[in-house]
Amino acid sequence: MERITAVMLLGGLRRSALEVAAGLRPACLPLDAESTLFGAWAGLLSRAGCASLRVITSGALGDDDVDREIDAARIRFPALSITHSVEPSSHRGTGGLLRDAVADLPFSEFVLSVEPHCAPPTTLRPLLDAAATAPMAVGISADDAPAGACLIRVELLEQAPRIGYHDFKEQFVPLMVTKGVRVAPAALSSPGTRVHDLRRYLSAVAWWASMDGPRVHPAAEVDPSARISGTSIVMPEARVGPEAIVHDSVILANAAVGERSVVARSLVPRGFRVAPRSLTVDRILDEETSDAADEVLALGLGVRSARDSRVPTGGRR
Repeated sequence: MERITAVMLLGGLRRSALEVAAGLRPACLPLDAESTLFGAWAGLLSRAGCASLRVITSGALGDDDVDREIDAARIRFPALSITHSVEPSSHRGTGGLLRDAVADLPFSEFVLSVEPHCAPPTTLRPLLDAAATAPMAVGISADDAPAGACLIRVELLEQAPRIGYHDFKEQFVPLMVTKGVRVAPAALSSPGTRVHDLRRYLSAVAWWASMDGPRVHPAAEVDPSARISGTSIVMPEARVGPEAIVHDSVILANAAVGERSVVARSLVPRGFRVAPRSLTVDRILDEETSDAADEVLALGLGVRSARDSRVPTGGRR
């Protein structure tokens, strides 16, 4: 096969409820203690032999977290050249943006479009094999849903208009079919989970748990009497207090779980704290229910309160 360039489109006209509540793009959320959705896809692309990855963001939000993900991926996967740019024009749609992103490439090359908010498959090999017999191949999950990856010969993208809105799934793919272009399906080992809300995100985390990645980061602080169970993730600088229980939940960096509290099937965003002896189930902790500064004093933590952006300089010993 000719050279493959991968493209990730991050952004869109609307932010998902998960993105708003978590304060992170879904692609920057962790799948285990060391891998985010973005990092998992970057590793997959590197193993598939992609020469480069072009990340394009909408610019609607600050891209500091995306830049950190890119920097980490460059270190972990040095063979994959990664660039980051902001989309030059608004309201182009995914099809239009994809065309613009590879306008400099030869028609004979392939572009691999990936959706980093989807749970990644274990391998892209079936997709690459399918493209050997067709100019366009679409990854399909076990339940016949799109798997977040599509391989297209660059010359086909010339069919997308140079200006105006053009969606990939609703306009470009049907256009290819009406023009008689063979679109080959490729069965990928993937749940096809699109991470747009808490339930789907935790489902993606559970899927990734079968990869045996670390669940508790070495830089996390977990009291010996606390219990971390199921497919939970505890990120660096997060704290879990004495006798606390965390089950099938994600505790992001610099978040805290108070003593004897229970967190189940939930997400605790960065810097938020679960109150001691409280119950958090099936939810994303928010500013209204995040604990006040008393917990910092109780646990001796130096993390910010959701209601107070000041960072305490220390706690009681």
